[in-house]
Amino acid sequence: MPNPADIPPEERPSCFRVSPEEECIPKGPGTDETIKTVDDEGAEDTELQRFKCFDLGIAYVANFGGDSVSAVDVARTDEIARIPVGTGPYAVAASPDKRFVYVSNFVDNTLSVIRTLSNTVIATINLNAGPFTSSGPEGVAVSHDSRFVYVANYLSANISVVDAHQLTVVAEIPLTSWPTAIGITPDGNAAYVTLWDKGVVAIVDLNTNLQVGTVAVGVAPEGIDMACHKPLAYVALQGAPHVRAVNTDVGMAAVTPIAVGTSSTGVSFNPNATLAYVTNKGSDTVSVIDVFRHAKILTIPVGDGPVGVKVTKNGFAVVVANQDSSTVSIIDARTSNVTATVPVGSGPVYVDII
Repeated sequence: MPNPADIPPEERPSCFRVSPEEECIPKGPGTDETIKTVDDEGAEDTELQRFKCFDLGIAYVANFGGDSVSAVDVARTDEIARIPVGTGPYAVAASPDKRFVYVSNFVDNTLSVIRTLSNTVIATINLNAGPFTSSGPEGVAVSHDSRFVYVANYLSANISVVDAHQLTVVAEIPLTSWPTAIGITPDGNAAYVTLWDKGVVAIVDLNTNLQVGTVAVGVAPEGIDMACHKPLAYVALQGAPHVRAVNTDVGMAAVTPIAVGTSSTGVSFNPNATLAYVTNKGSDTVSVIDVFRHAKILTIPVGDGPVGVKVTKNGFAVVVANQDSSTVSIIDARTSNVTATVPVGSGPVYVDII
């Protein structure tokens, strides 16, 4: 079988996937979540389907020191574009419809909007426009219907709510402390926001745009990811060698943390949330967690100072942004080995994939 990485994207067969709107909708009890496809003669062939589904997508990496975003073709292990954005780009979030990527610019308090079709910035949104205030935007999340973009402003302790159609700030959500990252629950009704200096995750009601509670998780929570189809969030703790699990149905954290490496910053579940990958900035590694057991099962060496991590939509690869070596590590999720190291812009931090 030929190496899928050697095949141009336009020649790769498409893979059957759930629609973006369905990706994070909880399934009912007993539902078979297995996605199956068949070849032209109706016979299932695991290796053939695995080959057909090897379109790993495009990773967008915020280069904090380079004022740019790198677009990396994951299967080809190649940077295909370097897109100038604002000053100090920090986090990136792709819209579920895959048409746009939103980039928070920490230094100039703006949000860059990248059109993925052309890999160009089509708008730069001033988060301080009108009556609204923003300082130090970090985490970004997009609503499941792609209508609103939520930006966590670390220095002003609030969230900017951006209308993705109007490309303007339409609301502001006060928080009790400094936020770093945002995760939206599968039903779209709430956001869980890490408050770095308080050791808690804030619960925000997105129907009322109000902080309604907090969950204690541990020292310096930095990154967060939400499991699709499960009421589960993982929080990476920068100030302790741990990850904390949170049940988002009841708004409570697990009593026992999960041991990982030093100075954890990013976390990403695979598509069916059986595994989670955690970047350990202080250890130059990625920890792999078995979600069923809530225990680390493997440690993978990567580049220097890994910060952001994201699993591809089909679960075949894991992309890691290495801030201190200005590279991206690409991990084959089937073998848990780094198969490529791709140079990108200066000081890459967080990453998302379309």
